[in-house]
Parts: sequence; structure tokens; C-alpha cells
Amino acid sequence: MQDTPLISLAARLASVPFRVFGQRSFVPPRKALILKPCCLSQAMLTTPLLAALSETYPRARFDWAVHRDARPAVATNVRVSELIDTGNLGLPEGTWRDVQIVVERLRQEAYDTVFVPSRSSILAWVAWRAGIPQRVGLSAGGRGFSHTIAVRPPIDAHNAGAEYLSLARALGIETEVSMEFFP
Repeated sequence: MQDTPLISLAARLASVPFRVFGQRSFVPPRKALILKPCCLSQAMLTTPLLAALSETYPRARFDWAVHRDARPAVATNVRVSELIDTGNLGLPEGTWRDVQIVVERLRQEAYDTVFVPSRSSILAWVAWRAGIPQRVGLSAGGRGFSHTIAVRPPIDAHNAGAEYLSLARALGIETEVSMEFFP
């Protein structure tokens, strides 16, 4: 399941109460999740964000919610404690049932923080419905409607990895970490 114009419009409308009541100060995480299920290249471009976060918060546990096809990008990353299978979440063949399965799994894990380096209304909804209290993510066109720290993607980002690092910068973490791969 992917964002459609109707889902994006609904997200923009839903963002109003979150903007009014949902913004709060960032608290260093204890158990955090990277919610970037797809795809292999995008998971690789997200590894600098994980590195920056884990270096800044060395006592925090970082898990990653990822699709099986993108799993090789992060499966052996020493910074990741656990991989959560996202099924078809975020893919065209995904269904609302796939979304609900991931929501329930994340709810069981009791994360205190989620990082959503994606411009997806569906992933913002998943993070919120999973009951994760601190949600840091990209928000363009209202699609990051439920994020407690909504980050506008920088217009001068030279690639997606730089865009994803804007989440760290929004927390005051200045870094230029490169991609990591652990064969």
C-alpha cells in the first residue's frame, strides 16, 4: 500500500490537531526504531542516519523495520539490535491488513521513539497507531501528519541520504557520516 492523492489529502487534514497538540521537546531514546521498510537502496542511504543516532545516543537500542528485500542492507549492521519484518508495507501490493500487522508488532515492542525517514502518510500513521510516543520524521505536504517532530526535507539536499540526515540535524546532531555496510 502506498500513498495516494486521497490518502495525502486525508493526512493533511489530520495534521491539524497533531500540529496544535502534538509538538514537544525531544527526549533521548532508550528503545528506538528506524521505520524505513523499502527498498534496498533507500535502506543503504538511511545507514548514515542510524550511525549518527547511535553515536549520539550510545546507550539506546536501535531496531529497524524493513521489508525482506531490503534486509541485506542492514541485516549485519552492528548498530541494529533487531530487524522487524514489514511484509508488504509501503509496496504497491500492500494491503491495510499488512499495515495492521506491522502496527500490532510495533505496539508489542513498546518503542519510545521512531525515526521515519520517508515522506509517507502511511508510515506516519503506522508510527502513531503503534503508540510510539516520540515520532521524528520527514513531513512534506502534510504527509508526516502525526510526527511529534516533523522535519521539512531540505531543498538543498544533494541526495536522499542527506535528506534522511536532516532528521538528525533537527535534533541538533551535526554529522556527515557515510553509508555503512557490514558484509
